[in-house]
Amino acid sequence: MFNQILRFVEGVILIVLIAMIGYGGILMSNLNKASKLDWVSPTLTATPLIQSLILPGGSASKDYSLESQKNIKGIPTHLQPVIQSSLKVSIPTPTVQQAIRIQIPALNIDAPIVLGDELEQLKKGVGQHLGSANPGEIGNLVLSGHNDTYGEVFRYLDRLKSGDKIIIYTFTRSFTYIVADWTLVEPFQVEVMDPTSYESITLISCYPYLVDNQRIIVKGFLQKS
Repeated sequence: MFNQILRFVEGVILIVLIAMIGYGGILMSNLNKASKLDWVSPTLTATPLIQSLILPGGSASKDYSLESQKNIKGIPTHLQPVIQSSLKVSIPTPTVQQAIRIQIPALNIDAPIVLGDELEQLKKGVGQHLGSANPGEIGNLVLSGHNDTYGEVFRYLDRLKSGDKIIIYTFTRSFTYIVADWTLVEPFQVEVMDPTSYESITLISCYPYLVDNQRIIVKGFLQKS
């Protein structure tokens, strides 16, 4: 009799254990399904490429070594590797729409314009910032030049007055821009190169002469014929 009772109890316990295991499996399955419903795959967004961290036109002791950039331009240490890697740029093939010459009668400036605004390009004259608008186009035509090296082409930008003319030549024609004003900014205020909704021009150079811890920014707009 006792053995029968023991076997009965063992059977009940076994049934209870099986039931508990089965219930646990169902519970875990439901939790997994709920988790899948609640979890939403994040939307991936592209990280924008860093185009410019510092305004062009710096003399940097006549070279672009990191030490010169650190001393003269004040580039933070954590940004120096990014700046160094960005110095090597690919210059696109010139087109007939690109700027090739600049004249500013009020300053007796008559200089060639090349594509790009790194050290090697600015040795040749005035550099057009890659990606900026071409002459006569809607957008911001950004041109840079040195003020105390390689011809000092933009040394006297602070003498420009509202209404002065900036004449830009392409391979086929010329465009006249009118000076609106000029201002001084810090080297990291790259927003001055942002595109515009109208035909504009921006001239950039270091300032003041032989100190070069700021940038002088000349803004102008296209003279409509």
